[in-house]
Amino acid sequence: VFETQCSATRPICSRCSVQNVECEWDTEPETTRRRAIVSRLQECERENSNLHELIRNLQSRPEAEATEIFNRLRAARDPFQVLDLIRIGDILL
Repeated sequence: VFETQCSATRPICSRCSVQNVECEWDTEPETTRRRAIVSRLQECERENSNLHELIRNLQSRPEAEATEIFNRLRAARDPFQVLDLIRIGDILL
């Protein structure tokens, strides 16, 4: 079965038009699909870098500090809040 690709035309792409289905874009109308993918990639790369930084802190800090960081990670909803505290030195270790 041949499947057509999204043409990225707005407000409905050619694929959705042919299939007579609602075209669902997860971006603003002025944002192209390619730009949305690039933005998401950059967001994932930043998140990955931040997680690596958090892990390096756990690995390199003295055990008591690493344990406190770990405990705060378990209690926090967002691990990046803990990383922010580490960065500004506001964490009580």
